[in-house]
Order: sequence, then C-alpha cells, then structure tokens
Amino acid sequence: MSPIGTTIGANVRDARRKRALTQAQLAERVSRSVETISNLERGNLVPGIETLLAISEALNVPLSALLQGLGSAEVPQLAERSDSRVERLAAMLARLDERHLDVIEPLLTLLGSDFPSRRGR
Repeated sequence: MSPIGTTIGANVRDARRKRALTQAQLAERVSRSVETISNLERGNLVPGIETLLAISEALNVPLSALLQGLGSAEVPQLAERSDSRVERLAAMLARLDERHLDVIEPLLTLLGSDFPSRRGR
C-alpha cells in the first residue's frame, strides 16, 4: 500500500458511502470491476487520472475531494526541478483541452499549496 493509494482510497470510500452506493454500483457507473473498486478503496492501487475523473463524475464530487489530504510528502518536490522542465510542463499544459485542464487545475492547486515559491531561489 502506498500513502497516495491509502488516502485516495479512503476518500473514494467515504464519498461512495455518503451516497449510499455499493462497490458494485460504483464499479458499474465507472465501467470498472468490483475488484478494482475494492482494491482502490483499500489502498492497494493508485488509480489513473481517467479512473479518478470517472469516479469524481459518478459520485458527483470534485476531483479535489478525492485527492484531499495529499501533500508534499507524497509528491515530487517540483520546486527543485529545473526551469527547462517547468517550461516543458507549461508547453504541455498549453496543448490541453478544457476538460483536461479542469482535471489538472485542482491537482496543481493542491500541490502548489504545499510547495515553497520558486521566486526565492
């Protein structure tokens, strides 16, 4: 189990239970197996972004709610990355459509709140 998987799994389980859904019902809504949902909720797997987006939509919760509790301990220290890497990432973001930007923005907001400013470097 990874800390990321455990955190996301607990958030998915809590959101699913608040909506009085079974794992089977959620699995059907997101076109995944019950085993996948069970493993996800127990922290045995870290879902991909497409699965997270599908779960977010199926449970009618913002993606950021499923990522609640993740912090700098679980993600790379982006502030230490080179400027050329930041520029490459910015170019990649510029090519994304609105749907994907809607997914990425809360992630960046969540991550950005835990990192020091690059201006002080």
